[in-house]
Amino acid sequence: MTGIELLRQLKNHPATRGIPTIMLTTSERSEEINASYEAGACGYIVKPVDFMVLAGKIRALRDYWGVACEVPVLDPHARVAAEEIRGHERSTGTGQRSRAPSEVEYGLLFEHAVDGVVLLQQAAPGHRGEPGDYRVLRANEAFRRITDVTSPELEHDLPDILGDVTELPLACDRSTRSARPVRVELRVARLDRHLEVTLYRLGEDLCAAVLRDMTAQVLAEQALARANRDLSESNRRLEQKQRELEEFVSTASHDLKSPLIAIQGFTRLLGDHLRERLRGREVDYFHRISINVSR
Repeated sequence: MTGIELLRQLKNHPATRGIPTIMLTTSERSEEINASYEAGACGYIVKPVDFMVLAGKIRALRDYWGVACEVPVLDPHARVAAEEIRGHERSTGTGQRSRAPSEVEYGLLFEHAVDGVVLLQQAAPGHRGEPGDYRVLRANEAFRRITDVTSPELEHDLPDILGDVTELPLACDRSTRSARPVRVELRVARLDRHLEVTLYRLGEDLCAAVLRDMTAQVLAEQALARANRDLSESNRRLEQKQRELEEFVSTASHDLKSPLIAIQGFTRLLGDHLRERLRGREVDYFHRISINVSR
């Protein structure tokens, strides 16, 4: 498949039609340039031999598409976040691209994250090996969807949301004492889901948890493991049947060969005894019997 053929497929598919596409190639033929633009390319760049020239073209491309142009936002959540950011920039006059992200942008990033994100505060420390109590301060929409929480106000302790899952509070305790992220995998019976949770320390009694619903992947892995076990069992049975077949063939061959050996012996004795009396067709019959029983 050529690059132009791939470009045509991208532009014919609803999910990729709106993605700006730039051709990067070594060909300078006008036919290919025209065909690329006719297929929907937004640009056509000929790769130079000199690396520094290529780097300059890439920087110019980045400045054009990353600074001068507005590109389409295909993800619905990202589109909503981008529109809210642009609305905030218009209302506050902070539309410079070189500025640092604002608190509003961080809030939008938090709310529209694909994974569930929740801020947890330790309400009571743990003691004697028991985990501490943690309360939810703030959670995004993905967290509400994953945990089936419908109320926009999350004034709950973790057990109220996830049920009796002690691994997560224990992991929260570890995260508040560690500078490194803590990762734990949970099976939440109340939700009938498998979650992967990564916790980050934000303060002495504060941490952030990122939840990823791994149910589909875990179920697929379990189904694959069952299929592998079934396949192993089928292979074991097949090998057993193969051994039984080989034993049967060996036994049958021996049982069939014994009478043939006897026929061959008696035919030889009879031939020796009647050698002088046999003529023409009779000799041929004895010869055929000897050949067939010896195969």
